[in-house]
Amino acid sequence: MDKRFRLVVALVSLGLILSATAFAQSENLFPNGIGQGSYKGVKLVAVTQTGPQIAGPMQEYKELWEKKTGGSVEVQTFPFGDLF
Repeated sequence: MDKRFRLVVALVSLGLILSATAFAQSENLFPNGIGQGSYKGVKLVAVTQTGPQIAGPMQEYKELWEKKTGGSVEVQTFPFGDLF
């Protein structure tokens, strides 16, 4: 049973590594058709917590979404205490 468990762990690990590699090399950052529509004139307001670790990715990818869809994104940040 110990050999079988190690084999399963090894196969799962290999699958995760291959999936991560394929995703990292993919140029399609919007799978399943997300972001392929036209959103001209649409303004998306996204609220997130203040700080580069939390708000940074949202601010970074908003530009990509705007270019791909034609819509606009307004990122609003608030301290954690004000969100809840």
